[in-house]
Amino acid sequence: MSEQDHARSDAKQPVPAPSVEQEASLDQALTADQLQAARRALQAAEERARLIGDFTHNWEYWLDADGDYRYVSPACQRVTGFTPLEFQQDPDLFLRIVHAEDRSLVEKHLNEDHRQAHMHELTFRLVTRSNEIRWIRHACQPVYASDGSWLGWRGSNLDITDHILSEQALSEERDFTSAILNTAGALVIVLDRDGHIVRFNQACERTTGYSFEEVRGQCFWDILLLEDEIGPVRRVFDRLRSGGFPNQHENAWVTKDGRVRQIQWTNSAIHDKRGQVQYIIGTGLDVTEQRQVEQERERLLHRARRDREAIQQLAARLAQERDVLQTIMENTHACLAYLDTDFRFLTVNSTYAEQSGHTPEELLGSLHFELFPNEENQAIFERVRDTGRPVKFHAKPFEYVDQPERGVTYWDWSLVPVRDSAGQVKGLVFSLLDVTQEVRAGQEREQLLEENRAQREFLERLLESAPIGVAIVVGPEHRYEMVNSYYQAFAGPSTAPMVGRTLAEVFPEVAASGATKLVNSVYRTGRIASVRQYPASVSPGSEAPYWDVDHVPLLGADGSVERVLILAREVTEQVEAQNTLHQQNQDLKALSQELDAYAHTVAHDLKQPLTAIVGLSDLLQEALAGQVGERTERIVGMISDTACKMSDIVQGLLLLASARQHEVVQRPLDMPAVVEAARMRLARDLETYDCELIVPDAWPRAMGYAPWVESVWTNYISNALKYGGRPARVELGAAEEEAGTVRFWVRDNGAGLTAEEQGRLFSPFSQLERSSQAGHGLGLAIVRRIVGKLGGKVGVDSQPGEGSTFWFTLPACDDRCQ
Repeated sequence: MSEQDHARSDAKQPVPAPSVEQEASLDQALTADQLQAARRALQAAEERARLIGDFTHNWEYWLDADGDYRYVSPACQRVTGFTPLEFQQDPDLFLRIVHAEDRSLVEKHLNEDHRQAHMHELTFRLVTRSNEIRWIRHACQPVYASDGSWLGWRGSNLDITDHILSEQALSEERDFTSAILNTAGALVIVLDRDGHIVRFNQACERTTGYSFEEVRGQCFWDILLLEDEIGPVRRVFDRLRSGGFPNQHENAWVTKDGRVRQIQWTNSAIHDKRGQVQYIIGTGLDVTEQRQVEQERERLLHRARRDREAIQQLAARLAQERDVLQTIMENTHACLAYLDTDFRFLTVNSTYAEQSGHTPEELLGSLHFELFPNEENQAIFERVRDTGRPVKFHAKPFEYVDQPERGVTYWDWSLVPVRDSAGQVKGLVFSLLDVTQEVRAGQEREQLLEENRAQREFLERLLESAPIGVAIVVGPEHRYEMVNSYYQAFAGPSTAPMVGRTLAEVFPEVAASGATKLVNSVYRTGRIASVRQYPASVSPGSEAPYWDVDHVPLLGADGSVERVLILAREVTEQVEAQNTLHQQNQDLKALSQELDAYAHTVAHDLKQPLTAIVGLSDLLQEALAGQVGERTERIVGMISDTACKMSDIVQGLLLLASARQHEVVQRPLDMPAVVEAARMRLARDLETYDCELIVPDAWPRAMGYAPWVESVWTNYISNALKYGGRPARVELGAAEEEAGTVRFWVRDNGAGLTAEEQGRLFSPFSQLERSSQAGHGLGLAIVRRIVGKLGGKVGVDSQPGEGSTFWFTLPACDDRCQ
């Protein structure tokens, strides 16, 4: 059996039966058939009573004279969550589930004498099994038997929770609407069809000095209008009542203290179900000061139009207060929110949600300071709630903790308390206007002004301290508008350059004529006109200083030349230095030519006898072969080797001088032939060092001059033989690079080089001190000179203990090479 069926079974309790004595008496008085019939009738009556009680919507019950439940309707479970059986088994259950704040009231009610004949009613709250709070309207009355004896209480409990909550929500909405209307800057008055005042907002009270209670129910023309305006205003009112609505209407109001205020009105209406005008709504602006001061009038008119539009939207939907409130909130650029006293969002408009970075669903029901934590603002909210005094702020900064990318934002905002009928604060109207752009624009303007001031001061100091003459001339007479102190030291003027003087007054006639032509050229063409190394005229016998002078156009707003900026720099030292440098270059060129001629002559003079020594030593070795001792043969061989080395040195000097003096035509290289020629030159050394020479099968095509490139390979391979490992292993290679060059290299198996040793390579007559090989250090210098002339680069890659790779680059030969 389900819980519901069980509850229904429990609820089927018998109607109180007669006592034993009563039954005995009945048995004596009635026959058996009569007694049976009476019992059937009693059972039928009991079924009818139970049927009515079980299916009633209210929670019905019957307490006997001892306070025990004789009957509890099943509706108790729907209202409380507890079954009828639980109430019957525990008579105190009812009082325990009453809300703690209402329990004393209910106890007092239960302790009253309920034997009086009238019905007792009470409204209280109880807490259901699921901890919901329900509002109950309770009614009970005493029950008596036919003989007048008291049988107990008959009670009924009605769940009125939805009704109570609806009344509370409606009250809050009305209070919120009143707060909105009372915080609006415009006057809002609502009249019935006869012109009686039914609504009079705080703006009307402040303007007239009358309170709403003083004017409620009165015809507004009887107390607020000048006598001569009553007739025209009533005619306007009649047109409004008949459905005609002028866009604007203006009339004077007389305040309580006799002052006259000029009011500009916009009118709308609320219609009844038949389409008849029921209420007339006027929204007005006090434009008295606007009529007195024209400038103030323009500002107030703008505000009036803005407020009038907002009020028109309000009036158009004032048929229902909730619709009016929603219209105001959704049709304003301000952010509006209504919060309870715990600062929980109850209502927000779309502008507030959009500006906050949250959806309305995320905001409603959430605590304000959980979403937007700020101790200072929280203290302000608490003060308004506790004191009931509204606050306003202008351009108050705020940073979103959950949106740091927005930086510091600025807001005009107000917080207005909403009071209940008892005067207690029951909520807060929060209104915000984002003024971040205006504040930042102001800050940027201040920053720009400060920067402009600083730049102007800097430029003024710069112009006065700069080692350059600066002047500005303007007008057809080329009159000075500005000159700095350095320009006033310009050599040659007959009169000191000063503001107000012309070029003709400052410079001699010839100089003024030339300067005038340059300035006129700038005005005519709009381009800079310059003169370089201008010799300023000075007193006879003195050396003339030289100046570079630029005439720069300064354009006006229309793009034409308005002024000419003159920049004068003394370049006497530069001119003298150039002259000295030119003479030194000429002397060095002559000396270089003499040195090259001398080196070439010496090399040629040495080459012939060295060739003779090499040939004679070879003949001597052949003639003495087998006829002299080993020592003599070795000495003759040393003579031949020394002569060959001297010949190589002379050849290197000639090549070094030739590479500096001569230009060659580069052609596609036959690199296998070039490498083979170098190998043949080094055949004796390759054999001496027992070298393993590794040459690739194919070479990338490159441009160069074959005799010079052969010398590069010869010097690199010779260097690898001398400083490589024992036995020597030398590897040649090449690879194309992305820059349109080919890199060639020679890799040895020597001890490698440190960074310091690598830095001393490729210099003439430079040789590593740790080498045990004799040499003159000229080979790598020749390589660098030759490769540089051919448009390439040289270098070395090496690590101590890992050998060395000497490389050089040459321009790659593309497909057009023949």
